Amino acid sequence: MRTRASIKSATVVGALAGLLVQLAGPQIDAEGPASSVWLVVCAIAIGIPGYFYVLGIPTEELKGLRVLGAPLLKRASAFLLAAGAVLALAIASSHIKEFGQIDRCLDGGGRWDYQHRACEPELSK
Repeated sequence: MRTRASIKSATVVGALAGLLVQLAGPQIDAEGPASSVWLVVCAIAIGIPGYFYVLGIPTEELKGLRVLGAPLLKRASAFLLAAGAVLALAIASSHIKEFGQIDRCLDGGGRWDYQHRACEPELSK
């Protein structure tokens, strides 16, 4: 079975790459040997589909300077745009969730502890 790189396939791979970066980011930033493993896993999980579904250069396009032609640049742009959009939506949704927690805490008369990211109930005076 031969894979065919297209703008749609590059967009799907980009969206999945954005989700993977969002989900694996905390594990990569953590201290310890597991962070290196997560980094390698993410590189492989993004790199292999990216090679086949984004680059996907047929052998007839590999001659001369045609490698950086318009179709490849369009696929690469679609990949980066989709990855960035999904990552931005994931980050925005996590901030909206935290905003809701802070709002509920303050509406209930508590104080929000930004360092521990927890609600501290206000003591009665």
